[in-house]
Amino acid sequence: MITQTVKNEQGFVLIVSLLMLMVLMIIGIAATNTTIIELQISGNDKVSKQTFYQAESGTQVGAELVEDAIENSGYDSNNFVVGPVTIKHKDFYLNENPTPTISPTSTEWSNPDAQFQQTDLLFKGTTRIVSGSAIQMTAGYEGKGKAAGSGGAIRKYDIWSRHSGNANSEATIVIKWNHRL
Repeated sequence: MITQTVKNEQGFVLIVSLLMLMVLMIIGIAATNTTIIELQISGNDKVSKQTFYQAESGTQVGAELVEDAIENSGYDSNNFVVGPVTIKHKDFYLNENPTPTISPTSTEWSNPDAQFQQTDLLFKGTTRIVSGSAIQMTAGYEGKGKAAGSGGAIRKYDIWSRHSGNANSEATIVIKWNHRL
């Protein structure tokens, strides 16, 4: 009787197929979990890049605002709107910063100098006298730029741009901008 039970293999295919089905199901669940995690990672990366590029565009707008403000000797009033930019302080380009490497404080961010599409902008500058020579400043000699054959002044700006994006993402970028006076 025992020998007959061992030789009877009628249920073997059912057990093997159930085991194979369970292995395939585990592989499918693992692949689904991996896909979900990868989608979350790529979504976070997209939001992070969008926030970064928005903050970077704020620095470019800030540089143009500085040049425009210097050329026009500032703006007439506070809360001046230029296209998508709102200027909160008309004399923002005159802000002095004795130590330009120090980051803005939280109180400065709560009252930014300008805003551009939900991006806050802060400006800090220092003025200094620079020496020059015709050899150093050949760009002006060729008519392609400003020259200071006998020296001059330069205003160095730190332009801070901070953008708060989706999913609590935030990017802060600072650029150095020089303007020859």
